[in-house]
Formats: sequence, structure tokens, C-alpha cells
Amino acid sequence: MLKIGFLFLISIFINCLHAIEINNDSKLNSFISEPLFLFLNTQQKITLVGENATLMNSFEYLLEKPELKLKTDKFSINIKALKAEFNRNSKFINFRNSVTFKTFFEKEILIQSEELTLDFNKQKLASNLPVFASINGVSVNSLGIEILQLEDGLKAEFYKGEIKIKNKENYHTGSANKISILPTLNELVMDGNAYFDQGGMIIKSDTIHYNLEQNKIIKSLNSKIENPL
Repeated sequence: MLKIGFLFLISIFINCLHAIEINNDSKLNSFISEPLFLFLNTQQKITLVGENATLMNSFEYLLEKPELKLKTDKFSINIKALKAEFNRNSKFINFRNSVTFKTFFEKEILIQSEELTLDFNKQKLASNLPVFASINGVSVNSLGIEILQLEDGLKAEFYKGEIKIKNKENYHTGSANKISILPTLNELVMDGNAYFDQGGMIIKSDTIHYNLEQNKIIKSLNSKIENPL
């Protein structure tokens, strides 16, 4: 069962990072060994470190082997990559090459890609490259991901996605042009050429709505049902 806490956690993460500052005297050095970007308050600690960083201009850094950590008394987040570009003015971090996003909030959440971008002004976490995500028993392989902060909450969208949902001892599988996770409804929506295999019963539809708490389809549009058994 997928809890909406995953997207709530992402929301906290994005909002916290507005305040990151650097503790090095970057005006004196174009090359920084073991750089440390740090944000602290009474509720959380956020650090962005690297093996080294090159100051590309007065506000943009290229980090080697970056690692971002957020820690509170309730959860932790860790992002690792081989490289990252950090723009202090635009509040933009582009992690590249073997990117791993990992957190523990009730259960472990994992996102892997060759690129992952954090845009704090737009409050968006995104990738245009293939992505693997594992979230509380739901596995997603897709050609991209976008998590947006909206007025009524967060929305996670996977493009050209394939899903695998654990249901007791079995798995439900499916695919669609776009797969959205709607946290306020605890719902997964498959849009465009939606295909879902629910224990041998195959549903083909324009749109499929799946309740992640009840582990069942609650609505579909222009659907056809096949039962090869």
C-alpha cells in the first residue's frame, strides 16, 4: 500500500532547500576541495558535499561525487551522483551520472536515473531520462519523472511507464503513456494506451484509476476486459 506520506516528504524536502548557503569563501577560490553547502534549523539539517567543486562563475558550481543529505527526527533523504551542477541564484541542482535518491519514511523509497534535477523556484523534481522508482511495494520503470508542488498537494507523473504492484503473494502489472500518483486520493492513474494485468484479468483502456490502499481498479474509460484463463 502506497502512503501519501512519500509525496508529503518530497514537499518538505523541496521547500527546505530554499535556504541552502555555502560555507566556503568562494570568492577567493575557483577550485574548492571538499565543499560544504549547509542549512540548519531546529527541525532539520541539510548538507550538500562533494569530493571537490569548480566555481564556474560567481554563482554556479560543478561538483564531483556530490552527496545531498537531509535529516530530521522522523526521516532522512540521501542523493548521490558522480557529478552535479549547483546554481545558487536560480536554486537549481542538476545531478548527473548514476543518480540515486533514497529515503526512509515508513518504508524505503528509491529513485534511480542518470539525471535528476531539483528546481526549487518551480518546486519541481524531474528527470527526462529513464527512471526506476520503488515506493512501498510499487515499482515503476519509465522514460521520465516529474514531481510538482501544486496548490492542493503534490503530483508525481511518470512518462511511458511500466508498473508492478505487490498484492499479497502476487503482482499486478501494467503500462501506460503516463502514470500519475495522486496523493490526496491515494490513487494511481494510467492515461493513454493503459494496460493492466490483475491476476490474469487483463484490462485495456484509455484511462485506468487504481486505488493504492484498496489494491483495486475503481474506474476506467473505454475499457476492454480479456481473461485468457
